[in-house]
Amino acid sequence: MVTPTPAIQRAFERAHERWRSSIEGILKKEGALSLEDAAKMLGTNPETVNQMRKKGRLIGLRGLQGDYRYPPRQLDEDGQPFGELPQLIEKLNGHWAAYRFLTQTHPELEGVTGEDALRQGRGEEVLSVADAISEGSFT
Repeated sequence: MVTPTPAIQRAFERAHERWRSSIEGILKKEGALSLEDAAKMLGTNPETVNQMRKKGRLIGLRGLQGDYRYPPRQLDEDGQPFGELPQLIEKLNGHWAAYRFLTQTHPELEGVTGEDALRQGRGEEVLSVADAISEGSFT
């Protein structure tokens, strides 16, 4: 096994700390809900929320303590998860990628975020863009 030099070890530690700060910042900025708060908002119990996350029906972002947090931006005007979430999570290969898709603007969606396009009722278009991203091609 190769032992990293002290400089490489320090660089790794700084990168790791930036990653930790980034995760904390995203979850805090988003106002991501705890398991219990997500269950209340969805009108269900924590076990159902866990099952929804595991089945890819709800974006759950794993925090630094190993717990999952639930960004409210994945919920429609009725407080329910967008119907396209399972397909987005699958097409984009995970919860963090689906979250990023919802938060970033996309030229293919006329410069709006994935979330905004879903709120505008453009679900098919959103899924088409997600397909293009997952295939590495764009329309």
